Amino acid sequence: MAGERILVVDDVGYNRAIMTRLLVPEGYAVDAAGGATEAIRLLSRNRYNLAIVDLMMPEMNGLEVCEKAISETYCDDAGEIPNPPFILCTAFVNEHVISQALAAGFKSVLAKPLDRTRVLETVREAMTSAQIEIGLRLEGEEAAALAAFSQKIRAQPEEVVRSILGMVDWQKTGEKVSNLSEFERFVKDRWKRDPGS
Repeated sequence: MAGERILVVDDVGYNRAIMTRLLVPEGYAVDAAGGATEAIRLLSRNRYNLAIVDLMMPEMNGLEVCEKAISETYCDDAGEIPNPPFILCTAFVNEHVISQALAAGFKSVLAKPLDRTRVLETVREAMTSAQIEIGLRLEGEEAAALAAFSQKIRAQPEEVVRSILGMVDWQKTGEKVSNLSEFERFVKDRWKRDPGS
């Protein structure tokens, strides 16, 4: 978590303060935007691991903020700025809002009033999902092998990777494996010790 940066977007200062108070003690760096224009400006200049966006805002609603951010390409000195995963935050949670949010590109929907446990779980899930998606950008034989295996067992590639990571933990190897980079390191280290395994 250390160093992971989250953008919180809400036109109500109290809501921004509550979300910040939930996230900062967990080790997240938090930037706050009071509206859509400020949010787009921050997203165009900074690299975020996550954006939590309120639905009802005066200039542009949260769905429009996400759609605009995803449709634009922003760059900095290091190159293209990747879009962070987005979480929608709203007091109006129903099937219609959830389906609209997912169609707009949101990973999840958080209901207000905010529950600390639910917020932290949703944030972790969205970030883990984003890490897996980034890690699945494979090339050549690796991508073909994962795609073929996923198709054979009728699962999404992300589900296959999650299962592999879970099996490594299940084997109680004594290795902490929670993302693809750690898994790759684990496999390389294990192969060096025992090439036949």
